[in-house]
Amino acid sequence: MPSQRVVLTLTGPAGCPVHKSGERIVVELPGIVTKDTTSICAHAVGGLFPYVLAVAHGADPATLAPPGGFRCAGGHGCTWAVAREAAAEVPSGLTMALTRDDRDVEFIVKHMKSIPLFAPLPETSIRALIPYLEIKKLPERTNVIKQGEPGTHLYILVKGEVDVIKVDAQKRENVLARLRKGEVFGEMSLITGEPCSATIRTATTVSALVVGKPDFERILAEHPLLNIYFNKLLAARLRKTMVHIEEEIAKGVLGKLSMISLPELTQTINVNSRTGILRLYRGGETGEVFFRDGQVVDVALGEVRGEEAFFKILLWADGDFRFVPGEVTGARKVAQDTMGLLMEGLRRMDEASRKAAAATPAAPAA
Repeated sequence: MPSQRVVLTLTGPAGCPVHKSGERIVVELPGIVTKDTTSICAHAVGGLFPYVLAVAHGADPATLAPPGGFRCAGGHGCTWAVAREAAAEVPSGLTMALTRDDRDVEFIVKHMKSIPLFAPLPETSIRALIPYLEIKKLPERTNVIKQGEPGTHLYILVKGEVDVIKVDAQKRENVLARLRKGEVFGEMSLITGEPCSATIRTATTVSALVVGKPDFERILAEHPLLNIYFNKLLAARLRKTMVHIEEEIAKGVLGKLSMISLPELTQTINVNSRTGILRLYRGGETGEVFFRDGQVVDVALGEVRGEEAFFKILLWADGDFRFVPGEVTGARKVAQDTMGLLMEGLRRMDEASRKAAAATPAAPAA
C-alpha cells in the first residue's frame, strides 16, 4: 500500500504572507494538517497538489520537480521541498516513558484531546504543542512547585495524584485540593509572571507531561490561537477563584488572611458591589473596612481612621477576617476609589520592601 503522508517544507519564503521558512504542511490523505503553524497557504497546496498526489502514490519527488523546484501558485516566488514521510515523528523526550502504542503521534493527539484542558482545541493546535512536551516521573512526597517561588514549568498529569497546599504565616500546611489524571497546573504563574500561589506536592508516584517556561513563551509567541486560549484559561481560573471568595464572603464565614489576602478580599467585594463591614483580627488588634456598593468608604484600626488605617492593615501577613453584610451609614472618610486605594497601598508596600532590602547588610564573603 503506498504511503499517504507527504511533507511540504517552505525553503524559500520570498515574501510569503502566510508561512515562515522551515514551516511545514503535511498531507495525510484525505486530510491536510500543519506541523509548525496554524495557517495553511491555499496557493501552495493548490499549486503543488498534483505533485503531492503523485508522491503519495509512490512517485519520486526528485524526478517530478520542475525547473527551479516546486513553486507556490500565488506569484510570490515561494519554493517548497516535497518529500514522503515514512513514519510519524515523536519527540525523544516523550518516547522515554511511554508504551509502544504511545509512540505514535496520533495516539498522543488522541490522548491530549481526552484531557478537558485541551479538548476544545483544534487538532492542529494540539500537534503544535507536541514538540515541546517532555515526560517526567516524580516519586511520592516530592514538591513539584513551591509556594512563593517563580513558576518554571506547566504540568499535565498523565498518571498519579498531587496535592495543592497553602502554607500560612505560622508555616502550617493546608491541603486545598487534590489533582488527578488529566488536570493541569503551573500555567498561571507562567502567564502572569507572579510567584506560585501554592505548593504542589505529589501524593503518589506521578508521570506528567511538562513544558518549560522558555518553550511555553515560544508557544504563546508563535501560535496566536494557543496564546488566546491560555489567556482565556487564566481568566476562567481567576473568575473561579473570585466566585469561591465571593461565596465565602456571602456566608459571613471566618477566614484567614494567610489563605485569602486583603487585596483579594477588597477586589472581590468591589467587583460584586457588596455593602457591609469587613472585620479583621490579629492578636489583640481589630480593624474594620466599611464598604458601600463595593467602594471602601471608611477604615478603622484603633485610633487610626481612613486611608492610613487601610495601609496599615494591608501590611498584615496573617490574621482572621469576617465579612458582615448590612447597611453602612455615616460620612465617607476615604477619598480615593477602591482600586486607587489598593494601587497606592501596594505601591507603599513595594517601596517599604525595597527600603528594607537596601538596609539589610550584605552577607560576608566566604
